[in-house]
Amino acid sequence: MKVLLVTLNQVHQGTYWRAYHLGQNLARRGHQVTLVATGRNNRFNISVTYTEGMELVETPDLWQGKLRGYELWNTIRRMIWLRGRNYDIVHGFEARPTVIYPARMVARNNKAPLILDWADWFGRGGSVEERSNPLLKNLLRPIETYYEENFRPGADGNTVINSTLFQRAQSLGVNLSQLLLLPNGADTQRIQPSSKNAARIRLGLPLDARIIGYIGTIFLRDAQLMSEAFDHLQTISQETRLIIMGNCPIDLGQMVKQPELVQQTGFLKDDKLVELMACCDLFWLPLTDSPANNGRFPLKLTDYLAAGRPVVATSVGDVAKIMEGGTVGVLTPPSAQGLVEGTVSLLNDEGKLQSMGLAARELAEKHYRWDHLTDGLIDFYTRIIKHSGNTGG
Repeated sequence: MKVLLVTLNQVHQGTYWRAYHLGQNLARRGHQVTLVATGRNNRFNISVTYTEGMELVETPDLWQGKLRGYELWNTIRRMIWLRGRNYDIVHGFEARPTVIYPARMVARNNKAPLILDWADWFGRGGSVEERSNPLLKNLLRPIETYYEENFRPGADGNTVINSTLFQRAQSLGVNLSQLLLLPNGADTQRIQPSSKNAARIRLGLPLDARIIGYIGTIFLRDAQLMSEAFDHLQTISQETRLIIMGNCPIDLGQMVKQPELVQQTGFLKDDKLVELMACCDLFWLPLTDSPANNGRFPLKLTDYLAAGRPVVATSVGDVAKIMEGGTVGVLTPPSAQGLVEGTVSLLNDEGKLQSMGLAARELAEKHYRWDHLTDGLIDFYTRIIKHSGNTGG
C-alpha cells in the first residue's frame, strides 16, 4: 500500500513518535510510507528526507508552542505539496486543521479511506482545561472540541489510544467496526536495558545515589504533584536525585526546595536519552486524576518498560490496567504521599528493583512491540479498505 501519515507535531516531539514508529514498521513490511510532520526549524520551506524506509516531509510553521496544529501557513503548504500525489490510505494523527484539511483533500482526490487517530483528549473537559491562561482556555475550548469531535464519525476508520477515547468515539457515533484500540508501543530496538553503574561512570553520575527518571512534557498540576513528592522524598532519602529528560515546558528546579538535586536536560538525541535512562533506578509517572490524563496513554510508559526499570505511577486511566498486578512497578493513589511510599518501597529493596525491571522488559517485548501493533494496524487498514469500497489512487 501507499500510505500517507499526517501529524501536527514537530519531528521528535509528541505524537510524531507514534506515527514514526508505525510508519517505520509499515515500511519494513514493504509498504510505501510518507510521513508529514512539522519541521523543527522550517519557517518557509518544505524539506524532504528519507529515514527508515519512509519519506519524511517537514513542513514550515510560523507559530510555536501550544497553538501548533492551527497554523494556516503550514496547512496551505501541506495541501499544495500533497496535491496530485497518490495514496491508497490516509491516516491523520489528531484532527486539528494542519492535519484534517490536507488529509481529507488527499483522501477525496484519491478516493482513498481516511483514518483518524485519537491520542489525546484535547477539547472540552480535556487538556484545554489544563491551560493556565483563562482567556486562552475559554477561546480554545469550543475550537478544540469542534476539531476533536466533528470529523471522527465521518471518517472511514478511527484508531484510539486508550479505552477512554474508545468509549468517547462510540458516544460520538463511530461504529464499533470502524474502531481500533491501538496503544502506544515500546521501542524495544532502540532502547535496550544496560548496566546502571557503567552508564553512571560514563556520564559522571554518583554510583551510590538513588536516581529517579522522568521523560518529556508534563501538565502543570502533574508537575506540582511530582515536585511535592520529590520534596517529601528528600526528608526520607536524601541521596535521591531526579533527572527530567527531553523537552519539558516546566522548570521543575523552580518548584522544589533543593533544585541542585534536579537535572533537566532539554532536548536529547536518541543515544544520549537511552544512556541517561540506563542511569535510573526507577521511573516516575505522576498523573493527577483528570479527564485529560484519563484520555492519554503516555509514550514514556512503554519506553520505561523497554528500558528494563520499574515504574512508580499513579493509578489513572489505562496506566492502571497495564501495571495492575504489581509485577513491573508500583501503582499508587494520585497523591504525593502515595508516590513517595511507592518509591521508598522499591528503593529499599534491590531485589524488587531488579526483578521488576526484568518483568518490565518482558512485558514490553511480549505485548507492546511496535511491530506487533503494526500487524494489527495493517489488518485494520485492509478491513477498512474492503468495507469502505475505496480502493485508493
